[in-house]
Amino acid sequence: MGTMMALRAHARGGPEQLVYEQAPVPSAGPGEALIAVHAAAITFAELTWDEEWTTRDGKDRTPVIPSHEMSGTVAGLGDGVAGLAVGDEVIGLVDFDRDGAAASTWSCPPPAWPPSRLRSPTWQRRRCRWRR
Repeated sequence: MGTMMALRAHARGGPEQLVYEQAPVPSAGPGEALIAVHAAAITFAELTWDEEWTTRDGKDRTPVIPSHEMSGTVAGLGDGVAGLAVGDEVIGLVDFDRDGAAASTWSCPPPAWPPSRLRSPTWQRRRCRWRR
């Protein structure tokens, strides 16, 4: 596994906690897509939210990579991914219990619904949501 540059936080707080540093490059596991990130957004209070710092079962995941809204291009696909292809441009939202997209590369499972549903807004909590 190689390294990439990412914006990470090692402690709760504001933007003063962010450090641009090397981090492990994620890989696309089964059912996941690997995204070359083109743009990412950080919510102003994101680094103060409990969900940013723990897994779903409450385990600490410091240091964290913030930014849970992103756009980019599909760079790789894990086994079993359908409906996306390498080179597709995508936007996505990530739940706060996983690393965000303030990095050069990011991985996340694609949606479990058909592309036709992606044309209307949805506010259901998912591990991430994609639009092509």
